[in-house]
Amino acid sequence: MGDERQHDRWGRQCWYPPSRLAGHYHRDFNGDGKADLLLQNSISGEVGVDEMDGNVAFKFDDIATPDPGWVVKKAADFTGHGGADILLQNNSTLQTQLWAMTGTARTSVVNIGTPDPGWHIAA
Repeated sequence: MGDERQHDRWGRQCWYPPSRLAGHYHRDFNGDGKADLLLQNSISGEVGVDEMDGNVAFKFDDIATPDPGWVVKKAADFTGHGGADILLQNNSTLQTQLWAMTGTARTSVVNIGTPDPGWHIAA
């Protein structure tokens, strides 16, 4: 199973996540038990979340705008706190970065490093 990358009506690149993937995997940013939409604007790079109730987006949360070249690669609970975090990668340098999240607020940024040649982030 993979993410379906599409553009919404405002031209933002977005990931339409399934509510479950590989067991209990989900991308619930606001803690309501429902999948939310992680979006990245393909022009400005802005990253945000559409909070969802079923198939209805009821609130947009602007998280941050990374420096040019950074692209969202995955959302998952990387920190073990029970909520979604965001993994980004720089298209030019391939450096990776983790945005630790509490809800839709970015609480810290961790530079993970650069993968060895030939390695890439698997979706």
